[in-house]
Amino acid sequence: MSAARTFRAAGPAELFPAAQVFADTDGDGLPDRLGLFLAVDRRLTHPAVWAAAANLAMRLAAEVAAFDPPIVRSPGRLPAGACLLAIQAPDSRDPSPARIEREGALRLRLRGSSPPAMAELLQAIACGAGGRVPPEGWRRLELAPGPVSFAVFRDRRGRPIARRRLPRPAPGGDGAADPPGAPPDLLSPQEAIYRPVAGDPRGRRLVLAIAIEDRPVPAVLGLALCEAAAELALEATEVELPRVFVGEAPPAAAVLRIAPDAAAASRLEAEAGEGGCVLRLAGGPRPLSRLLRIFAARAAAPEGGLSRGRFDARLEEIRELLGGRGPRGPWARALVAAAVGEGALPSAASRERKPLEQAAAALGLPAPPPAASRRILQRERIRAETEDHLEALAGVPPGSGEVEGVLWVGRPRAARRALLRRAERLLRARGYRPRLRVLHAYKPGLCWLLEEILPRLKRLQGIGRVEIAFRPFHAASGLEMETRFLQEIYPAPDRLAAELGLPCGAVVPRRRESLPEAYRVRAFDRRGRLLFEEALTPRLARLPAFPGGPEEGFVHPATGGVRLLREGRVLLEREIPTDRERFWGIVQQRFWPALEAEMAGRLEGGGGVAGVFWEEVRIEAAIAEEERRIGVGEERIAPLEALHEDLYFGLLDAHRAFCRRRGLEGVLHFGRIVPRIRRLARGGTPRALLAAIPAPPRPAEAAGPAPAVRGLILERRRLEVLVCGDGLEGARPAAWARLGAAWGLALRAAPGGRGVLWTTRAPRPEGPPRPKPPAARPARPRLDRRVALAAIAARVKELGRLAGVHAFQAGRSLEGRPIWALEIACPAGGALASHARRRLLRPTLLVNARHHANEVAGTQAALRLAWELAATDPGRRLLRRVNAVVIPLENPDGVALLETLLPEAPGHKLHAARYNAAGVEWYADYFAAAPRFPEARPKAGLWQAWLPLWVLDAHGVPSHEWDQPFAGNAPGPFRAYWIPRAFVYAILPFLDTPGHPGHRWARRIGRLLGRALRGDPRIAAREAEFRDRYLRYARRWEPEFFPAPAPAGGLTLCATEGRLAGLNFAARRFPVTVAEVVTEVTDEVVRGRLLEDCGRAHLLAARALLAGLARLAGGRLERRRLAGGGVRLAWRSRQAGAAGGEK
Repeated sequence: MSAARTFRAAGPAELFPAAQVFADTDGDGLPDRLGLFLAVDRRLTHPAVWAAAANLAMRLAAEVAAFDPPIVRSPGRLPAGACLLAIQAPDSRDPSPARIEREGALRLRLRGSSPPAMAELLQAIACGAGGRVPPEGWRRLELAPGPVSFAVFRDRRGRPIARRRLPRPAPGGDGAADPPGAPPDLLSPQEAIYRPVAGDPRGRRLVLAIAIEDRPVPAVLGLALCEAAAELALEATEVELPRVFVGEAPPAAAVLRIAPDAAAASRLEAEAGEGGCVLRLAGGPRPLSRLLRIFAARAAAPEGGLSRGRFDARLEEIRELLGGRGPRGPWARALVAAAVGEGALPSAASRERKPLEQAAAALGLPAPPPAASRRILQRERIRAETEDHLEALAGVPPGSGEVEGVLWVGRPRAARRALLRRAERLLRARGYRPRLRVLHAYKPGLCWLLEEILPRLKRLQGIGRVEIAFRPFHAASGLEMETRFLQEIYPAPDRLAAELGLPCGAVVPRRRESLPEAYRVRAFDRRGRLLFEEALTPRLARLPAFPGGPEEGFVHPATGGVRLLREGRVLLEREIPTDRERFWGIVQQRFWPALEAEMAGRLEGGGGVAGVFWEEVRIEAAIAEEERRIGVGEERIAPLEALHEDLYFGLLDAHRAFCRRRGLEGVLHFGRIVPRIRRLARGGTPRALLAAIPAPPRPAEAAGPAPAVRGLILERRRLEVLVCGDGLEGARPAAWARLGAAWGLALRAAPGGRGVLWTTRAPRPEGPPRPKPPAARPARPRLDRRVALAAIAARVKELGRLAGVHAFQAGRSLEGRPIWALEIACPAGGALASHARRRLLRPTLLVNARHHANEVAGTQAALRLAWELAATDPGRRLLRRVNAVVIPLENPDGVALLETLLPEAPGHKLHAARYNAAGVEWYADYFAAAPRFPEARPKAGLWQAWLPLWVLDAHGVPSHEWDQPFAGNAPGPFRAYWIPRAFVYAILPFLDTPGHPGHRWARRIGRLLGRALRGDPRIAAREAEFRDRYLRYARRWEPEFFPAPAPAGGLTLCATEGRLAGLNFAARRFPVTVAEVVTEVTDEVVRGRLLEDCGRAHLLAARALLAGLARLAGGRLERRRLAGGGVRLAWRSRQAGAAGGEK
């Protein structure tokens, strides 16, 4: 037969039983265990044979998802049933130039007299496209002499039974060379070593070529070369072989030149070449081998820049410091600039002075001047409103007869009853027979219905229905909605219906345009006859909206006062502001002007502002008010909660107006606001306090690219890291060395002032991860209890002991608290698993919880999800198809504030704890090259590392009414959230853009979520309850402000709000991520059974998404011969085919 016609060179799997070479241990259809190993004679020194062995190691690593390193090992260390290809050192006495002998079904041996011939035969196996089974009964495969290379198969008697033409890979390159550019960072070289694959954003093509000098290669270096090459190939999804060459490498985007010498240290440097970057690695064989392994491990690490170990954390600290970023970097850079005469000495706040003074002294500078900042401390006593009521009554002239009256006061019921008794005594002392009522001045219509009307209705017999009429609210320049009076009786009709034994439909609100009073209650019997009628109009104030400018409009909160009638004539009429209103006046007229004056002074006086004005603004109030549940869902009478919300959002609005007038909106942030609104103990004096701490001025963070590692020197266990970049040249490196000594960092100037050398202990080359010992299954995380911030680390680490779970600290918050992450993937059959192939062949879901700290159910759901995936059989089966990455608590600074406030305000929404320590939302920072806030880095880094197809954000909304009396009751920006529209709903990008390819994904995910949540009876019951109230109290009356929920039995789906439409990964990174789903549940700030149901809703959504992703799992390996005689191995995934639309 013709050799050309029958040509197909055998690959490694064809020389052994195929099932023994590449095994699928987890049943997902993809090989995840390597059963073929190499054993190399330690006398082997020929570079061509070592290069061919390294290419074969790459070939083996390229065909599996995991393997147990090392690939090259001694025969005595083989696993049971493993295959072995032993490579002998060339022997001039051998009669054959090169041959492979079969010593058994699972053992082959390469031997010969000619190193080039042996290398050619080995290279042919590494680059064989495969697909052709060798003939039965072969015992020897040898290289035939001649101008055209043939491999001849011989039987046990030496007779030829078949021959194959061998490829001779020509060094033609892979077309990946680049124009000259900046050399890579040697400790984060992924972008130079790998490139994206066209048409598949998760594809990763290895573009590094390795060239070893044509000189003897000691075994220690050859072994390191094989393992490094295999590790680099394992983290690619597409590899073209050969990639290891002797002498000159073909043009490539990156070339690693290895030059062993007799030096005691090894060196790695990077430079830009004509066709791409060139990395030069030289040194003695042993240190060179260690540095090669370190470099390969760094190059094969996942992208994203997350610190996954101690060395990473130290390196990140040095990069931030030298780059003028992070907690100390801007100070350090400013001090170094001052030391070389290129900048002024920065001022420092008292708590920062000690380390800065140490650094300044080391640099020969005077101590930094103290920062000019003025703390604000104001204390105010509030005259109790009850004093004014009693004073007004004491001023009534003496008389006689019956007096009717009503007192409106902001006090708990017990205090109101006590005021009633004192008022009656006063009037009797003036000669009158008083008939008085004392009504609450917070949600007066609600309290009137529950405290006065309901008891009277309960005494009636035969009530068939009750009508509660309300008048539309209209006020010039008022911020309230027309249904303001309806909002202020919510949800009294439901409570009345329950107490009277009537269905909700029998106690109904009615809008009456011409009603003379604000409210009118009528009760009818079952025949429609009128049994009862009563009316009420509460007292209202008219106040300028915060901060007080006429352009802001006016608000009309219910206020206090007294009205007395004698024989139908007014005896006393006086408006008396409530304690809450008086406190609000102090905030508006004293506290805010003091804050505004200080901010204006800092801007105008050059005091320096670094993004945030205030480190903390704490406003306290102690007011006698009540807090009680109404008996309808989570609804409550909570005037102090409303005051908290008014204070927090009012200050944000005032600051926004302040910045808008100066053209600084979105540039300067207010800072952390801590409202502490306490219930005043009986007999106490109402009071208010402002304590404001200015954020200390700090130098601006450096702009431009971060410094990069351009050189490495390894000697024994000491690693010197050359860091180069802007500000690290000339005279500055010497100053950096002196500053480093003052702060305990081993820094010194590089020769010639071309950078800074950091000396540290070298990281150990990444060996195979140790198998996790069987761990006792941790207890199932509970959904009905909030996990305390102090317990998060322990919970995450406990889950991290489970097989397939990697738990690590992914970052830190602005105040330095850890942010933890869990990476959950199917345990591989080998100890060293390919991250690149995991994310390519198994779609990933990224779950982010507690971005807003007061949305409390997400953490429990995230921990439960991780536990289910790693500790249960259904979860482990699902991990054969998907990956999950979880951040259980993204905002630890906000949670710390929440846990401070919550004991004083259980069940409150506590929006002041929503954002980070600076009081700032950081959605946009996910996509910034240099984010303002470190909280943005973990999610962005995990996204970069895993490239998830879908992202799930666990969020929440208030579980009960959101009212702000001093902002128009239902505040303008949040009107749609006045009461919950649903128990759970989902926000999906592209839902409202049918022309976008993401629209089909949004519809598909909506159906997945709907089916999952609709099928849970408890969630369905919660959904029906919340939906019903929303329709009756909100949507029915003002549909232009209150969007329609889903039809009964469906899941409400919403498009991403306009202000957030561009701030999610689907919008920014489509089609890598095609959907970032937000699940909203009513969890602000709940506990017990409702918290459990909220967590369950998040959990069901995550399960549904993972099940949907599982249908997109899988892929295949393509082997293709190249024109030059090499081979391309490329993994193709189903995800890539599905990313453009629904499959």
